[in-house]
Amino acid sequence: MKFEIEVVSIEGSNRAQVLRALRTVGKMSLPRAQRVYEFTQGQVRTTLVAGIEQSIAEHIASTLAGAGIVVEIKESDSGIPMVCEPQAGKRYRWGAMRMLMASGQ
Repeated sequence: MKFEIEVVSIEGSNRAQVLRALRTVGKMSLPRAQRVYEFTQGQVRTTLVAGIEQSIAEHIASTLAGAGIVVEIKESDSGIPMVCEPQAGKRYRWGAMRMLMASGQ
C-alpha cells in the first residue's frame, strides 16, 4: 500500500521554514520549492507527494507540520513516487537558441 500527503493549509506559516521543509521532499531545489509554496498558497488542498511508503509519508508530514503546514496522509492510488510540479500545468514551446519559453494558455 502506498500513501500520499495532501497540504490542507499553508496559511500563517513562516515562509523560510516552509521552504526549508519543502526542500526535504525528494531533495527539492530552492526554485522548485518556491514554485510549490506559491502554488499551494492559492489552492484549497494540494497533493504534494504521492506513491510513497508510509514511513516516508510520516517523516515528510512531520517535517512539514514542524514548519506550520497542516497536512493529511492518505492512501494513494499511485504506485509510483510523484511530487507536485506546478509548471506541469503550463504550456511551453521551443524558442530561439533552444530555450523553453512559456506560451499562452
